[in-house]
Amino acid sequence: MKKHLHIYLFVVLAWMAASCSKSETGGPADEDDAQQGEPTFVVASYNILHDTQDIPDHFKWTKRKDLLTKQVIDNQVDILCIQEDQANQATDIQRATGLQIAGTSKRILYNGKRFLMRSQGQFYLSETPEKSSYGWDAAAIRLCNWVLFNDSHTGRDFFVFNAHFDHIGPVAREQSALLMKQRIDFMTNGQPVIMTGDMNARPGERPIITLTSFLNDSRTISETVPKGPMGTYNGRSTQGEFTARIDYVFASNHIRVKEYAVLQDETDGIFPSDHFPVVTKLELK
Repeated sequence: MKKHLHIYLFVVLAWMAASCSKSETGGPADEDDAQQGEPTFVVASYNILHDTQDIPDHFKWTKRKDLLTKQVIDNQVDILCIQEDQANQATDIQRATGLQIAGTSKRILYNGKRFLMRSQGQFYLSETPEKSSYGWDAAAIRLCNWVLFNDSHTGRDFFVFNAHFDHIGPVAREQSALLMKQRIDFMTNGQPVIMTGDMNARPGERPIITLTSFLNDSRTISETVPKGPMGTYNGRSTQGEFTARIDYVFASNHIRVKEYAVLQDETDGIFPSDHFPVVTKLELK
């Protein structure tokens, strides 16, 4: 009887250990347990323009926030990566949309009903990435916020990196792109990657050449015709052709880009920001 009891306990303990391991590693067994749902999800990159005293009265955050949150809601954005964000702005977006917040700068807001945040962190775009610091010839302290997500619809893990490159220093932009490549290669171990942000660089310039050497420009590989203007910067003016393309969603080869759009919505003669949001519909292969 004791022999049979020992065998029974061994089997139970082995089963419990396997279950714990399956949950912690996020391996293939997680996919079996996932509640299969819609595999596509919407990711947007949006420089929302800071909320500071130097903004003209007609363009204050109080005038713009409802326009901006309406865009997020209407386009059913699942993961919203914002730049120039301040705490009060992120809170306003969270309250209006129900998205959860990851990070304290370059925040990543996400649909917590679908996505589980496995881990989160940040690093600075400088020679000393682990501490707050100016990088190279940058005019401001710049950083990247990142999250490792698990998708409950598919059981798959993927990384999201959200960055804002310097607007003044060309060396800082080039070196920031090289640092992003180094960090992503080291951290992700071949897992799916989405990178978003205001790169302050146009296609064909060195930072974008570096980033597209290991990630795909979502506009280029979209399976449907891109919508909206080519440019993503409007300078708070509703007049113009908008050709300055400096905001991006990049994706690794693990990801299909089903749709790509730059939203050009305006209300009462103003845009929600001096940048247009880049909105993509993605699917893990």
